[in-house]
Amino acid sequence: MKKLMLALVLATLLHGPSVKAVYIGTFTAGSFYSFDVVATSLVETAVSFLSVERGRLQVEDTITVNGNLPSRQIPISRQAERIILLIDTRGSPAVIRVNGGVPQEISADPEARVVADVVP
Repeated sequence: MKKLMLALVLATLLHGPSVKAVYIGTFTAGSFYSFDVVATSLVETAVSFLSVERGRLQVEDTITVNGNLPSRQIPISRQAERIILLIDTRGSPAVIRVNGGVPQEISADPEARVVADVVP
């Protein structure tokens, strides 16, 4: 009985929220990519723009908005190997779009990751 209780407690502690990850292809080093969010004014969206340079994670920018975020041009470092966007929404779903591509819906209250490789 004690083993069963321990297993249930561990399962509860180890269960984390689901995370959606999307690989969107490749970008060119030294160029730009665009990013925008479409959401109602009740939705709070936080986006962290990260890159991997020489095996180290670099925080490029962090933005928090309520509602829509108009398209922004984000520069890509010449040393970047990979781009990672961490997106967290609160309140209701939001729709994101990277480089004018296919809109991706982010459900309410999850964390999503968008990843792209960078080529020279």
